[in-house]
Amino acid sequence: MSNPAILIDCEESHTQLDVNLIKICRKQYCVHVFGPAKKTNQLKQYLHDEHIMYHEKAERSQAIFVERSDFPTTIYRLFKRKLHSYRSIKRNANTFRDIMKRYRINSVIFSTASSIYYLMELYRMKGCSVIIFLHNLNRWISTKKYKVSVITLLINRRFLKKVSCIYVLQDYLRDFVKNNSKIPCNVFPFKLSDKETIEKRKKILSGDTRPKFVIPGTVEIKRKQYKWVFEEMAKIEEDFQIVLLGRVVDKETIEFAKGKLGNKVKYFDGYIPEEVFLEEMINSHAIIANCNMNLPYGIYKASGVEFDGPVFGVPIIIENGLLSQNKNAMFLRFSDLFQFRTRVEKIIRSVNSGSYLEEFFEPAAKIALSYDKKIWEKKFLFEISEFIHK
Repeated sequence: MSNPAILIDCEESHTQLDVNLIKICRKQYCVHVFGPAKKTNQLKQYLHDEHIMYHEKAERSQAIFVERSDFPTTIYRLFKRKLHSYRSIKRNANTFRDIMKRYRINSVIFSTASSIYYLMELYRMKGCSVIIFLHNLNRWISTKKYKVSVITLLINRRFLKKVSCIYVLQDYLRDFVKNNSKIPCNVFPFKLSDKETIEKRKKILSGDTRPKFVIPGTVEIKRKQYKWVFEEMAKIEEDFQIVLLGRVVDKETIEFAKGKLGNKVKYFDGYIPEEVFLEEMINSHAIIANCNMNLPYGIYKASGVEFDGPVFGVPIIIENGLLSQNKNAMFLRFSDLFQFRTRVEKIIRSVNSGSYLEEFFEPAAKIALSYDKKIWEKKFLFEISEFIHK
C-alpha cells in the first residue's frame, strides 16, 4: 500500500521552514508542493528528491502604467492592479482544485497562511484535512492595538472553520491561540538545529577569530532600528566586524553604516544563498536584535532572531522588553545605550582573551539541543498523523 499523499502550499518567503517540512513529511507521505516558480526552483536545489512533485503557482501579472498621476489615472491603476491580481488568484484556485482532484489528495499544509485567494476552494472539498502555519496572529485575530477589518475577520473565521490544526512558531504564540480559539494548536520552530553544525561552530571558534556581530534579516528601516546601533558601535575602539545578513532594501542604511564604521561593516547587495547565511552565522559571536518595538514581534509574531540565535548556539544582545515572552534563547539584555555598548565590549574581550567558548558558546549550545531536528521530526509526524487522511 502506497503512502498517503499530502500537498504543501508555500509562498516565496520562509524557505527554511518549507525545506524542513518537506523533508520531514517525505519520510511518511507522498509530497506535492504548490508554490511560485522562484520558490519551487529554490526547493529543488536544496532537496534533490525526484519523488517530490512540484506544481507552480501563477505569477502575479504586472499592470502597465501610463506616465500620469491625475485622479482618473490613479483609479485606473488601482482597477488594473486589482484585475491582474484577481486573474492570478483565479488561476491558482483552479490549479489548486485540479491538483487535489487529480492526485486524490485530501490533506493540505499551508506553510504560510497569509492570503485567502484560493483557500475558499476548500469549501467545495468534503473531508479535506487542513493544517495551517500562522506567522502573524495580528492579521487573523483583532486586538486593541492591531485592528483587523470586519470583512477580513469574517473571511478568516469562515476559513478557520475548515482548519483541522494550527501551527505557530513559538510557545507564547500557541498560548495566545489557545486563549482565543478552540482549534488544536501546536508549535513547530522556523529553524531546527543539528549537532554537526554546533560542533563545526565550536571548532571554528576555538581558533583565532575576529569578533563578529550579526544583524540577520532584510535591511529595512521599518523592520529594524539601525542608527543607534552603528552610532554606539562606532564608539568602540577594539577591532570587530558587524555583518548585515540580509537583502538590502534601504540603501541609505548602508551608507550611514559605512560612514560610521568604515570597513568594519559587511553587507550583501542581493539575495543571500542559504550556505552563505549558514557560514556567516557559524562564524559569528553574537546577534544584535534591533527589532522595531512598534511592530508586534514577541507578541503576535516571531522574529527570525528567535531561531537564528538558539539554532546556531549564538547569544542575542537585545533591549529589555523585546521578545520578553521567549524563554528558549540566550538573551543578553540591556536597558540603555551604555549597557548595550558594555555587552558588545564584553563579547569582544571574551573573544580576544579566549574565554568566549566557556562564557557564551557553551550556555547557548545547550539551548540549541532543544531545537534538534530529530526531536522535532518525531514530534511533528506524531502530531499530524491525527489529522492526515490515510
